[in-house]
Formats: sequence, C-alpha cells, structure tokens
Amino acid sequence: MSPEHDEELVKKYPLLYAQREMSMRDTCMCWGFECGPGWYDIIDRLSAKIEAINNEIKAEREAHSVELDAEPYDDLCFIEAVQVKEKFGGLRFYLGPVLAKYDEQVYKWIEEAEQEAEKTCERCGKPGKARGGGWIMTLCDGCKREDDESKEKALKEYKEKRKKEGPKA
Repeated sequence: MSPEHDEELVKKYPLLYAQREMSMRDTCMCWGFECGPGWYDIIDRLSAKIEAINNEIKAEREAHSVELDAEPYDDLCFIEAVQVKEKFGGLRFYLGPVLAKYDEQVYKWIEEAEQEAEKTCERCGKPGKARGGGWIMTLCDGCKREDDESKEKALKEYKEKRKKEGPKA
C-alpha cells in the first residue's frame, strides 16, 4: 500500500491503528499495511466499522472516567489492529483482544472483507482471482498480463547479461 494510503488510514482510524508507530518488538503493525493499493477501499470500509465500535468504547470510558491509556486487557479495551497483510493471495486482518460483546460482529466483518479481497485485484481494485504457483496474488487479467510481461522482460535481461559475461571459470 502506498505511504499516502497508509497515513490516511492511520489518521482516519487512530484508535484501530494505534499500534502503527510502535516498535517491531511489540507489534507487526509497525510494518504498515502489507498489501497492494487495490484493497484500500475494502480495508477502509472495514476500518470505519471497527472504529465506530472504538468510538462507542471511548464514550463509555469517558462516561466512567476510565483513563484512555488504561491496561489493554481491561473491560473497556479498544480494538486494535496488530497486522494487516496479504498472504496466499488473500487479505489477513489480525486484531488484539476484542470485547466479547463485539467479538462475533467484528470477526464477521473481517471475514466478509477477506472474502471480498479474494475477488478483488490487489493492485488496481478491479475484479480479480488468485493467480500464481509460487507467490500467489489476487490479480485482474490486466495486472496479470503486466506481471507476466515484467517477469518475461526481467528474465530476458538476465539471460542477455549472462551471455555477455560468458561462462565462469
């Protein structure tokens, strides 16, 4: 995902992405959003739903005078993303603890987003499908064609370079 999209998501959903600036010793969110820009809209919609719950929790904390930096496992902990990435051509959206009363709904939303990503090109957001044998990516026909052409060009350049260098002794 582009640095601009990364920054925008963190700014729009500060409670959900509170771990974005934490150390790699504490969270995988420090690496940012490890997927292509084609899934931005999917992640944005999912984030908006989860952040709405976080805002409910925030209001409840304020009503009960609970410090906003209270222990992460208390009865009013915010839902925080610990990693958002692509794996095996699919979106993976991992969270820290979720209050029981929100658990079922939040994980349903995540499952729906992951299913939508399975049919959405990770690069451009058009309809796509899982492709590849080694590294699997969800791509549309156009992005798959570009990917194939790029790999073909790189292989050709490599072979030409090796031919110019000659055999190694």
